[in-house]
Amino acid sequence: MKKILLLLFIASFIRCGSSKENSISFYKVPLVCGADDEIACGSRVKPLFIETGQLKEIKESWVNRRGTVVAIVWNDPLSQDEKEKIMQPLFLKYEIAATLISEEEKLKQLSESFAASAAPSQKGMDKWYKGMDVDQLSMEEAHAMGDSATLFAVKAGLMNEAEASSIKKEIEDYMKTELVKVRTLKELMSPETDLKWKQHGYEIFVKYLGIDRAEKARDYYMDYQKKIMRNNHTTEQSSQSEITCPYCGHKKTETMPTDVCLLKYTCENCKKEITKKEGDCCVFCSYGSKKCPSMQ
Repeated sequence: MKKILLLLFIASFIRCGSSKENSISFYKVPLVCGADDEIACGSRVKPLFIETGQLKEIKESWVNRRGTVVAIVWNDPLSQDEKEKIMQPLFLKYEIAATLISEEEKLKQLSESFAASAAPSQKGMDKWYKGMDVDQLSMEEAHAMGDSATLFAVKAGLMNEAEASSIKKEIEDYMKTELVKVRTLKELMSPETDLKWKQHGYEIFVKYLGIDRAEKARDYYMDYQKKIMRNNHTTEQSSQSEITCPYCGHKKTETMPTDVCLLKYTCENCKKEITKKEGDCCVFCSYGSKKCPSMQ
């Protein structure tokens, strides 16, 4: 009964007067964290939210815990075209492939999760984060990175639990300061940033294990990462979709990217540029035999 009343309330909220109509825009986004695939990447969201926080047209910016949906709460009664003229350049600037969610899906989002987002006790996968609260996600990501940096070595017998606990804490504390810094995607993913983090981690290993054991752990970790990459490659080979050109009907099997949503695709037969359908995540969701990894 409560769920029905909530749905009726939200439906009436969406339909009432022009000042209230469409006051929230929902966008599908691929912002899942690399260290933990069950949370959003706070470092990717933060620069966008800093800029939206400076716009008078926008009241609040939110991201769901999964990193799959961004919600924009508007101050002004703008048309959808006016809203898109504000948001799409921002998504492009921060290299975020964002797709506006349909009205039907919007109601579902509001009723099932976003309407309850203000509840302080809300936990779990339905939680939403507003503005600079995304730093909480970065704290969780730092914790996951500390785990991944030590768990393999404990399992391999390269360090004991006490050593792992000390190393994990120092890595986690360091990454907490790093992940809340405002960086562009290029800066975040740069070889320089990666090398800096790895070097600092190695120095922490040396502090607690000494050079010989730290180097042994490093070599083991490199082999461990190679195995993961091989497994990921095998998974990538299975993450394929047969895309059908809507113009000439030509079919081709393509490997779908896992880190971005492909918004455009050029048919090799007729050379026409294919764009995703409105409301879909990418061209594979529109014309492929399988939806893209983020939607799976």
